[in-house]
This record gives sequence, structure tokens and C-alpha cells, in this order.
Amino acid sequence: MLDYPGRAQSRLTEYVQPFGEQGESGIAPARFLAIHDRTQTPPAAARIGRWRTEMTPTDRHNYEEISGP
Repeated sequence: MLDYPGRAQSRLTEYVQPFGEQGESGIAPARFLAIHDRTQTPPAAARIGRWRTEMTPTDRHNYEEISGP
């Protein structure tokens, strides 16, 4: 689990069809891969807490409605 960047590329190549529930339009493979591109590198300390400045208040509210504060 801690060595995920070493296996990410091989796992990401498994996504060759739209990602999502059967019968829905889903996320196109190219978009899915772009979203998950950072899984190929270890976590970067400089990215910690970016949600505080980059997440809109509306997005934060919507997220917290599901996840809790």
C-alpha cells in the first residue's frame, strides 16, 4: 500500500472504458487518467492543506454534507 507510486502506472492502464456506474456516461478514460496522474508520484508535503485555499465554499459545504466537518 505504501509503494503505490510504483504500481500506479500498471493499474491505471486497466481503465480502457468510461469509469462509472453501468449505463451512465461515466468519465472518459483520458479524463480519468488525468485526474489520477499524481498517483504515480509519492505525496508532496507542499500540497498538504491546499483544499483550504482552492476549494470553493460551495464545494466544501457539499463535501461536508456527505463526509461531515
